Amino acid sequence: MFPLSPDILKYVTFLREYAAFINPRSDEAQRQLDEFRSMLVRTYPLRLAEVSQLALQIHPRAFAITISKSGPGPRELQGILTADGPAVSADSPPAITLPLMWQLRAAVRTLDFGGFLGDVGVLGWETYSPSSHLVMLIPPMGVAAVQLQQAQTAAMGEAVRAWLGRVDSSLTDHRRRDLDRRVDDAAHCNWFSMTLRTYATDRRHGPDREHIYPHNRFLDIAGSPWPASSPEECTAEDSRSWYGGGFFLLCNGCGLDCT
Repeated sequence: MFPLSPDILKYVTFLREYAAFINPRSDEAQRQLDEFRSMLVRTYPLRLAEVSQLALQIHPRAFAITISKSGPGPRELQGILTADGPAVSADSPPAITLPLMWQLRAAVRTLDFGGFLGDVGVLGWETYSPSSHLVMLIPPMGVAAVQLQQAQTAAMGEAVRAWLGRVDSSLTDHRRRDLDRRVDDAAHCNWFSMTLRTYATDRRHGPDREHIYPHNRFLDIAGSPWPASSPEECTAEDSRSWYGGGFFLLCNGCGLDCT
């Protein structure tokens, strides 16, 4: 089993709590909500792989699941469609598969995070009946490929942690915090389709010609270019906003990291 990253779940939980208090008419609030929706769509294949793995354990010929369309709470699993027989009902599965069905029902609720992703068409869901959606599963070979990728990623993480463990005694507290921050930064950039940009020479920022040291960070967001292509052309002055789920404070004109 390869569960969702606890960090992703943590930030989604934060967002759902945050969304209950923000002013929905605020442009900044809407931008942050859109940012999180984009991240959830990008990480959807990982959640679908977990659902597919559980469904295939319940029935080896499973090819799709049906999910309720709406309701007062999260969308719920209705059943598993199989290639060689009747559907397996979520409410009355074979007794031997009951624990797996409980896990599958919980995993299904993470697919769109309880209705947070309102437009499930972007996830490839289809209408199955007036009251349900059809969700195609990832076939066994696809699940195996995701498992392999997860195992390779975990092995790389373990190798990095082992290396840090060997050099930990020689690190100052400041250097250790810097390494931890770089790991967190890399994870957030990956989740939110952001890339790091630096300059090897001194630069100037905005109308006030604020000095920028070499290798100061700029962050670019895929599909959303900044108004200014360089810090010298920036006219945003002190206009800054939080991006990457509230992790990076960036200039709204050129992406200069002001965190």
